[in-house]
Amino acid sequence: MLPLLAFMAMPVSPQSSKDSRVAEADREMMVDVAQANLAEIATGKLALDKSQDPKIDKFAQQMIDDHTKALDDLKKIAQSKGVEIPGEPDLAHKAPRSLQALPARKLLSS
Repeated sequence: MLPLLAFMAMPVSPQSSKDSRVAEADREMMVDVAQANLAEIATGKLALDKSQDPKIDKFAQQMIDDHTKALDDLKKIAQSKGVEIPGEPDLAHKAPRSLQALPARKLLSS
């Protein structure tokens, strides 16, 4: 989580703040970070849905909360720079259907 926050605190590009253009590498990084946050949120929701363990529920909710905040912060930055952020994880970031279909005891066993 800390590297993400450090990324978000950095200027998006060496251009002046009045210039809303973004380097392609910066745009790609914002989209990749958004995809990762969306995947963490979805995985946290999957864990909440499958879990019956209060410790797992607490951790899953913390993941959802933290990554939702990080995504919201990133969206503000992206919007100010004219970068479109995806609304759902891409195929590379989605949990496989086989994982989603596992019963809780198999998915969350230690």
